Amino acid sequence: MVPDAMRFCFDLAVEGILADGAELAIDHRPGAAHCRTCGLDVRLDDPILLSPCGSADLEVTGGRELQIVSMEVG
Repeated sequence: MVPDAMRFCFDLAVEGILADGAELAIDHRPGAAHCRTCGLDVRLDDPILLSPCGSADLEVTGGRELQIVSMEVG
């Protein structure tokens, strides 16, 4: 998930409906992957999937999760 894209879509989705003015709070966590070339487990801080060895042959092992923790309706 790209946080800025999520915010943009959220703002468009709630515009003009009961949820208009709702606030979206995102706790962004980096992804994780395993490099099939060098065997290193790497942290993915940006959307460009590259291992420190320069390989793009990565198996994503974390960071695809999306969870709604809470929602308050008043």
